[in-house]
Amino acid sequence: MLLKNVASQGIFLFEYTIATGAPKTGDSANITGYWSLDGGTATVFGTTNPTEVSSAHMPGVYWQPLAQGETNGNCIAYSWTGSAGTAINPVLVLTTGVSIPVVAPGAANGLFIAGTNAPTTITTSLTTHLIGTVDTVTTVTNQLTASQIATGVWQDATSGDFAATSSIGKSLYTSGNAPGAASGLLISTSLVSANMTQILGTAVSTPATSGVLDVNVKNIGGTVTAGAAGYVGVDWGHVNAPTTAVGLSGTTVGTVTTTTTATNLTNAPTAGDLTATMKASVSAAVLATPADLLATDASGRVSLNLAQTLSAFGSALTSSTADTALTVNEALHCAVASVVGQQTTVGTVFTTKTSAGTTLRAFTLDQNPNPNNRS
Repeated sequence: MLLKNVASQGIFLFEYTIATGAPKTGDSANITGYWSLDGGTATVFGTTNPTEVSSAHMPGVYWQPLAQGETNGNCIAYSWTGSAGTAINPVLVLTTGVSIPVVAPGAANGLFIAGTNAPTTITTSLTTHLIGTVDTVTTVTNQLTASQIATGVWQDATSGDFAATSSIGKSLYTSGNAPGAASGLLISTSLVSANMTQILGTAVSTPATSGVLDVNVKNIGGTVTAGAAGYVGVDWGHVNAPTTAVGLSGTTVGTVTTTTTATNLTNAPTAGDLTATMKASVSAAVLATPADLLATDASGRVSLNLAQTLSAFGSALTSSTADTALTVNEALHCAVASVVGQQTTVGTVFTTKTSAGTTLRAFTLDQNPNPNNRS
């Protein structure tokens, strides 16, 4: 029997060889089947192939998992076919249907369990005796109202009803003395005069100012404060709302070791820019750093020193030297050599040189004499 419309169930099937009746093993991949609910349409199983249980210990026995919808009927037929020459008998199953609840026995709407420790929910009227523990009673006929209960509790003047040690009733009972009166409960509607002599059993020191309690902050959040005497230490790593704008007007910050990011300088011409004073200071520092200062005119433009000589030419250029790889010194040497430089031709090698004879570039001619191109 299967539980109706309940997931995680399955059934066994047995496959055998028709000719001999011997169990058929290792045929799981060839077994497919259909199911029909209460005579309805034959439908392919959601799990296409069953699982072989054990070819050695239970030959021919396979397990077919069933989806919840494949059990949602009162009378269900399951049928399979395997490889050629084998047979599998169909399985006809009656489910719990509507005759047996599909919930755990003893649970709400489940079967009743007779005996002790049988939790049962009774939702109809009960006119018999109960033996045991009743968890919750929804309605009791002729039960006391909330008003009647309150009257019985708060208007009880019998002192013997409040004699239980440590009970709320005994703690609040004052023998009829009104709250606020002598021997009555305290009413905190105004300041209470109190002379504090101890805190948790420790004597309170005489305050430096009369009437003002001295406070010794020793621990904050369970940790000893690191402040000097008379001060509370501030841990910048645990300042509340550190991104909130804080005015430090009139405060001098001695030394800032590291500033990770300066998002905005308020007095700068534009957000994130430097002030005019800062720019002047930075410019002066940058210009003062190199050994050879840049000469500038009155407008701040760099003046070119026409008397400056070229540096010695380095390695000779090749056909693989990119235009963007030329230095200013190399470019100027090449320009001067085009006017006053030397040129030599040896075989098919044509060489350009500086006026002093330093090789600038050696070319290969396609022929000599009468070359057409060089490379």
